[in-house]
Amino acid sequence: MGPKGQRGIPGRDGRDGQPGSAGGDGQPGSSGRDGRDGIIGPPGFRGEPGPANGPQGPRGLPGVKGEAGPRGNTGTPGPKSGGVVYTRWGNSTCPNVPGTERIYNGIVGGSHYTHSGGAANYLCLPLDPEYTLPFQSGIQGNMYIYGTEYEHPVRGTHDHNVPCSVCLVVSRLIVLMIPAKTSCPQYWTKEYEGYLMSDHHTHKRSMFECVDKGQESVPGGHANTNGALFYHVEANCDTGLPCPPYNTDKEVNCVVCTK
Repeated sequence: MGPKGQRGIPGRDGRDGQPGSAGGDGQPGSSGRDGRDGIIGPPGFRGEPGPANGPQGPRGLPGVKGEAGPRGNTGTPGPKSGGVVYTRWGNSTCPNVPGTERIYNGIVGGSHYTHSGGAANYLCLPLDPEYTLPFQSGIQGNMYIYGTEYEHPVRGTHDHNVPCSVCLVVSRLIVLMIPAKTSCPQYWTKEYEGYLMSDHHTHKRSMFECVDKGQESVPGGHANTNGALFYHVEANCDTGLPCPPYNTDKEVNCVVCTK
């Protein structure tokens, strides 16, 4: 083995290096380009339908009433489901008016003009009376009905007995006798016209009736037998009736109308 060498001298410690300086901030880069448009997606699902009708709004104010239009033509009579009945005094037939027909004809009866009791109205008595059995035979004298005569009429029928007819109007529902008129109101149908008649003012009270202006007579009934009586009616200008238009020298007319 060779000889041992000498130990070397240790080196000096190395000093720490100085830190490097920090780098500065870089410059901002330029803006990038806009991106491309995206792809349109598929349509969405269809929604459920809404309610069919919305809530009802408030009621509006009524409008101004317009003028009445012209009256249309009269239609054909309907089925016989109603109607009105009246008596045509002084005539054995019913008027030749569409929708009017005769039920029966007869003779006018009433209470005797001198009797204080009894009835005040006139009746159209049929020419074929019917009696019920049993009946009480003999004359009891409680109440009588008499034939009716014209007294001093404008036609030549003085003391003649008065005929009558009972008429049915199947297509109208109202009947009206208008004194002192010979025409009916608009939209009404005239059945007949005549003279207003009743009993004498010195006799017992009776009804005012519209007697046909033709004033027919009952055949053979021209004897002066009195009974119930028909006199013409005149206006009395001393009791408040306006004269004119009323006239105390003229017989008062009348008309029977239906609607």
